[in-house]
Amino acid sequence: TGCVVAPPHATGFYWGNYSRTLYEYQKTPTPSTLEAHRNSLLDIIARADSGQSKVPPGIYAELGKLHLDKGEKVEAVKWFQQEQSHYPESGVLMKTLIEKAG
Repeated sequence: TGCVVAPPHATGFYWGNYSRTLYEYQKTPTPSTLEAHRNSLLDIIARADSGQSKVPPGIYAELGKLHLDKGEKVEAVKWFQQEQSHYPESGVLMKTLIEKAG
């Protein structure tokens, strides 16, 4: 029972396919596995936007990092600001990433 994962309603966070798509992307980093992981992040956010759950910490930041890696700085900053807004404790890191994005 020590390894049992709490149901989503216990924390209010929805993780969707996050673990699976992240694993697949790290195991085989291809454009298709990256796109699948990006879609997983967007699904998590969409579900929260519909009021069904909360976005887990780090999801907005990870999506921002994916955009930053593609050179999409404006989009990256948008997601970093979302992370900072929802999780103020990430403020120092998000400020650094926003500055890096330029």
